[in-house]
Amino acid sequence: MEKIIFFSDSPADLVPEDTAGAPYQMVPSSVIYDDGRVVRETEVDRPAYYEYLKTCKNIPSHAMGTPEQWIGAFQEAIGNGYTHAVVYTISGTASSVFQSITLARETVETEHPGALTVELIDSRQYSVIYGRLILESLEEIKRGRGFQEVVDSLRERTRRNQGVLGTYSLRCMQKSGRISGMAAFAGGVLGIRPVLLARDGVISPVDKVRGDKNLVPAIVRQIQTRIIDPERQDVMLIHGSVPAEELDRMETLLRDEVKVRNVTRHTVGVTVVTNCGPETIIVGFYGEAY
Repeated sequence: MEKIIFFSDSPADLVPEDTAGAPYQMVPSSVIYDDGRVVRETEVDRPAYYEYLKTCKNIPSHAMGTPEQWIGAFQEAIGNGYTHAVVYTISGTASSVFQSITLARETVETEHPGALTVELIDSRQYSVIYGRLILESLEEIKRGRGFQEVVDSLRERTRRNQGVLGTYSLRCMQKSGRISGMAAFAGGVLGIRPVLLARDGVISPVDKVRGDKNLVPAIVRQIQTRIIDPERQDVMLIHGSVPAEELDRMETLLRDEVKVRNVTRHTVGVTVVTNCGPETIIVGFYGEAY
């Protein structure tokens, strides 16, 4: 009889209460501060980290889970009687974690032949844009769907999964090398706010507006052109230290203008917020398959 467990890396940005009681395990990455401190991502206080990013001279770097960590996680699953595992990761275009997990899977298959069937899937996404698909898959497992059904469903949803994001500050994007210092300076002086699309492993600019008050409507316009069957969708509103009134305005527009079924809010985690900045707002939804 199948006994299924779900694994992810920590950039899925799920917190313990999201998956309490579910057959799920996160293998965390580590945050490396410029003073030499190394802290597991799951142990970082997100609001405090947002404030740190606003003033730090050098942004932290990150180390993803090692093959040894993944081997240990798989061996623990075998010890707990699991027969099948789904592993869902941050986009392979942004991380080498896929290679670490592949090595770990091969090692465990050699040492424990036939004990654990591991399906490794690249989400082609970031943060809770892909974390929300994990939660949907856990619900499928809870309803008794079989391993292959869960895998097939996840692969199909992955091909439709998209996110639109915007940021009120370009500081972290400049420090992480995502944009040039001149572009960040010009954006700050002129009040330029970029709108970006996360799709199929790529984050690309699709619009830009001038002034904070125009960012939320611009994000909503992009979603309206891409979302499919909004009335049947529960979308995820993902954010850093964005003012509550802007989050409320986004949720109102998603409900009243885009006509989505429901909006769930979630904070963005360490890996993604380090690169895009704490003043970031993201919406994850389903669009056309790619």
